[in-house]
Amino acid sequence: MTYRVIQWATGNVGKLSIQAIARHPELELVGVWVHDEAKVGRDAGEIAGIAPLGVSATHDVEALLALDADCVMYCPLPWQVDEMCRILESRKNIVTTCGYHHPYIQFPEATAELEGACQRGGVSLHSSGSNPGGVSERFPLTFSGWCSRIDKLVITEFGDCRHYEAPGMIFDVMLFGKTEAEARAGFMLEILKRCFYESLDMVAAGLGVAIDRYGFEHQVALAREPITTAAGVIETGMVAAQRFRYWGEVDGGPHLETRQVWVMDELPFTRFDRPWESERLDGWKIHIEGDPSFDVNIDFPAHYTGRQRTRDGMMATAAHCVNAIPATCRAAPGIKTYLDLPMITARAGRRSV
Repeated sequence: MTYRVIQWATGNVGKLSIQAIARHPELELVGVWVHDEAKVGRDAGEIAGIAPLGVSATHDVEALLALDADCVMYCPLPWQVDEMCRILESRKNIVTTCGYHHPYIQFPEATAELEGACQRGGVSLHSSGSNPGGVSERFPLTFSGWCSRIDKLVITEFGDCRHYEAPGMIFDVMLFGKTEAEARAGFMLEILKRCFYESLDMVAAGLGVAIDRYGFEHQVALAREPITTAAGVIETGMVAAQRFRYWGEVDGGPHLETRQVWVMDELPFTRFDRPWESERLDGWKIHIEGDPSFDVNIDFPAHYTGRQRTRDGMMATAAHCVNAIPATCRAAPGIKTYLDLPMITARAGRRSV
């Protein structure tokens, strides 16, 4: 069966999503929503940097909702719950990068709205990505199957953010380029906390327990000099490195934790105003203490440039979502997490893009 897909937003991840949809042998791109008026009327393939696909981008929401499509790959920033509900009520499934990976505890109001829209439309919603959306939930749970006892589980993301060409994400969501006070008090910090608490909630649910107490820690370092990045300049005295820790304690059970170490410099970090240590520059690490105890390290090839690593990190986010589209379309109506869907795998098609 071929599933007809609409791509909603064409930022860095959205462009790579179009590439992944075009390659996938079970998917057909039938529509594209864009925010930028300059993209309206352009071919989706041209926007994504590949050969023309015969699908023109539009800003007309009503026209897209009227299309005969099975699924919307939804990744605008910022996202809108009302808009997501309209899409679901138009009988189109949604796979998204925009949170709600396991929303039941952290976002009960949005959960009720989205679940209701799913039921009214007879469709499903699944949120995916790389982190959150994979390395902080799906992969730890996969490796937990090797253990007869888990005492502690820690997932760490190491991010060299200098090559990420997304000013809105870097400065508004990830809090770089802010004063220290702004970074510690911004509303996005609360959203980040709840999103990564979602990840911990899903891991706990997958292990058959529930979190009793949550904890959070945020450390920053400031730029000693202007630092030029793909998203813009980090000025002297502004946030240029951050370390986040989110943890959940289970009474009588494991300690669950997810961490991010995001930097705007290369090792050994000479451009920060305070000592800053990290065991690596980028990649991911899953650490499990129990019986047995082990580490899982995930990285891109050593010879890759920072730009290649950044691009492939975004493709991992896009592809994880795109590969989940068939399973989401086949699922019973409702919000679907990794705990509800079968294993998500790539399809070894031979499409050329």
